[in-house]
This record gives sequence, structure tokens and C-alpha cells, in this order.
Amino acid sequence: MTTGCRNVFVLLALLVPLGLSSCAGAPAPGGTDAINREYFTSAGDLKEKVELLIPGMPEEEVLKTLGVKVTQLTQLDRNGIRKALFGSDSALPGTPEQQLETQTFLQGAYGYKLDYRDVKRKHGFSSPIRIHTDEHGFSYTVTMVFHTGRLLEKPVLSGGVVNDDSSQTLFDFLNPGTAIGFIH
Repeated sequence: MTTGCRNVFVLLALLVPLGLSSCAGAPAPGGTDAINREYFTSAGDLKEKVELLIPGMPEEEVLKTLGVKVTQLTQLDRNGIRKALFGSDSALPGTPEQQLETQTFLQGAYGYKLDYRDVKRKHGFSSPIRIHTDEHGFSYTVTMVFHTGRLLEKPVLSGGVVNDDSSQTLFDFLNPGTAIGFIH
């Protein structure tokens, strides 16, 4: 028996008895997906700080109000800035002259995205071969655009509460790609 086949056999030998011996629906820790949790006490805290941001504020004041540093933010590319300002990265609105003026204006614009997420997972077996996952928490993104060092418009706050349930069978995890990844 090759080493790769032996590894897959050992994995199956461990997973099948675990699935058969567990109680249906018994939760098990599943981990946490968290980003920037250390900067805000709650989703409400983030929302309150975003409400304090007004167009025309200097960038330093915006960052101080949010309690973050530029290094914690994701810089927007040109398309990200256009999406934040116009809702799309397609053709600019207006006449060709207005489009040229807008494009020139956008050359001096820059922006950031701040993700704030705290989602907890629990796993359990809903049957001997089916794994059930519950996810609860929240996921928010704040998008800010600046021009000449000042906040151009009110930041866009998107996202919300995460309350998801999903279910997969053990066989979903045992596809050729997973087996090959496990062997290597």
C-alpha cells in the first residue's frame, strides 16, 4: 500500500467511527473568524464612530476617531474608488468633457476599506455522516474616500449580522482534490 493510500485510509478510519459515535446535533467548537476585533468593543461601537465622521474631516482626524492606523486598512484601487463614489466601476457619468473632469479629479482621490468581523462557529453531527455548522456574529466593511487629505463624503458602512447554518456530508470532504491535498 502506498503512503498516500495509507494516509487516506487512516483518515477514513478516524472520521467514520467519530461520526458514528457522536450524538446527533451535539455542538463542538468550530473557531472564530475575527478581523480588527481589538479596535472596537462591538458592532454598535463601530457604527457610533462611523457616525462621527463628516465630509471634509482631515484624514488624521478620521483615523483617530476610528482608533485605527493606516497600516490596518486596505487601500482601494482606482476601481474600488469609483465603486465607492458612483456605485459601479463602469463608464463615468456625464458628457465626455464632464467625464474628463471627473477622471482628473479622481487622479487625486484615494481610499481605504476597514473590515470588522467577529463570527463564531460551532460544528456538530446532524447524522452519522452529516456535519452541521452554525455561524453567528457580524461582518461589517467601512469604505472611505479621501481627496487632498480630506474625507470626500460620508463613509459607506456595509454588512451586518451573520446568522448562517450549513450542512455537508463527510463525503463532500472526501473528493479527489481534498485527498490529493491531504497526501501532499
